[in-house]
Amino acid sequence: MVNFKSPLFCLDLAVFLRGQVFLLPVLYLFYQQNGLSLGDFFFFQGIVTSVSLLFYIPAGYLADLFSKKKILILSMLFALTRALLWLNFSGYWIVLIGEISYALSKSFFSGIVDSYMCDYLKTQNKQYKMTKKYGKLNFFMSLSSAISALIGPFFLTSFPLKFLVFLDVIFILLSIFCLCRLPELPIFNQKRTSLLGHYLEIFTVLRRIINQDLWRVIFYSGLFSATTILLVWSFQPLMLCSLIPIIWFGIISFINHMSRSGFSIFIEKVTNLLTLPQLKKLTYSFFIFSIFGMGLAFYIKNIYLSVCMLLIVCFTTGLQLAYTVAAVSYVHGKIKSENRSLISSVNFMVAALLSSGILLAIKQSLLFTNIEYSLFGYGALFILCIFMLNKIPKAGSK
Repeated sequence: MVNFKSPLFCLDLAVFLRGQVFLLPVLYLFYQQNGLSLGDFFFFQGIVTSVSLLFYIPAGYLADLFSKKKILILSMLFALTRALLWLNFSGYWIVLIGEISYALSKSFFSGIVDSYMCDYLKTQNKQYKMTKKYGKLNFFMSLSSAISALIGPFFLTSFPLKFLVFLDVIFILLSIFCLCRLPELPIFNQKRTSLLGHYLEIFTVLRRIINQDLWRVIFYSGLFSATTILLVWSFQPLMLCSLIPIIWFGIISFINHMSRSGFSIFIEKVTNLLTLPQLKKLTYSFFIFSIFGMGLAFYIKNIYLSVCMLLIVCFTTGLQLAYTVAAVSYVHGKIKSENRSLISSVNFMVAALLSSGILLAIKQSLLFTNIEYSLFGYGALFILCIFMLNKIPKAGSK
C-alpha cells in the first residue's frame, strides 16, 4: 500500500514531475524557431555534456557540505531558470545559457538523488531495501519521460512551442514543492573529504581499474553510451527531413524509453542468457548497423526507411543500457575497496568525455559536409576503435 506521507513517496513524485519535459521530443524544432542550425543543435548538446561532466564531482562535494536536500532543490532551480529564460526570451545566446543551466541541473541531480535515498533508508534501518527502492525510482524516471514524450508532440497540434515550455515551468514548480517536503537527513560520514580529495579518489579507482585490466569494459560502456547519445539526438533531425508527422516524434521517443525500461527490467534474464563478451559483440554489431543505417536514412530521406531505422535504433539503445548495467556490475564485482561507490562516477565521466567529444566533432564536420556523411565517417571510426581495442593485449598476456 502506498504511504502518501512517506518521504520516499515525495521523492518518487518529485522525480516523476521532474521528468515531465514536454519540449524534449521536439527540441530541435525549438532550436529552429530560434534560428539555430543542425550544427548548433549538436554543438549545444556537446556543451551540455561537457558542463555536466565538469560539475559532477563538485555537486557531490556540495551535497556533503550543505545537505543533499538543498542540492536537489538547487538542481530544480537550475532547470526552472532554463524554462523561464526560454519562455520569456529567444535567440542564440538565450538557448545556450538555458542549456548550460539545464546541464548544471543534471549535474546537481545525478548521483545526489540516490545518495539521499540511501541515507534516508539508513535512518530507518532499511538499507536492504535500497535496490528495490532505487529500481522503483528509475521506473518513475522512465515512465515520466515516456509520458511526456507522447504528450508533448500531441500538444503541438493545437498549441505553440512556448506552451510546452510553460508546462515545464508548472511541473518544475510542483517538483520543487515535493522536494521541500523532504526531511533534512543527518550526515553519516563525519569525515568529510575535500573537493581535491574527491578527484584524487577518482584517480585511485582509475588506477585500480587499469591494473586489473577492467578499463576496456568501462571504455566499451562509455563508447556505447556516447554513441547512443549521438543516435538519439539524430532522431528529431531525421524525422524532420523525412517529413515524418510531428506526432511520431513522441511515439518514437516513447518507444525508445520503453525499450530501455524493458531491458532494465529483464537485465537479469539477459545476463543469464549472454555472457558479458557475448553481449558486447551483439551490442557493437547492432551499433554498426544502426550508425550506417541512420546515415543511409538521412541520405535517402524515405519516411518508411527512416521509421524502420528509428525502431532498430530504439532496440539498440535498450541493448546498450543492458551492456552498461552488466559492465558496471561486473567491475563492481572485481573491485573490493572503499572506493567501489565511485565506479558509477568513473563510468559517467568516461561516457561524458566521449559524448562531448563526439558531439562537438559532429558539429565541426557539419561545417564541411552533410549529416549523413558525418555518420558514415563516425561509423568507420567506430569500427576502427573496436578493432584496435580487440588488438590490445590483456594484462598479463604475452
